[in-house]
Amino acid sequence: MLQSCLFLLRHALCLFLLKHALCFYNQHY
Repeated sequence: MLQSCLFLLRHALCLFLLKHALCFYNQHY
C-alpha cells in the first residue's frame, strides 16, 4: 500500500518536473 503510494508520488513528481523542464526549454528557445 505505502510502496504503491510512494511510487505514484514519484511518478507524479517526474511528470511535473518533465513538464516544467519542457516549458522552461520552450521559453528560452
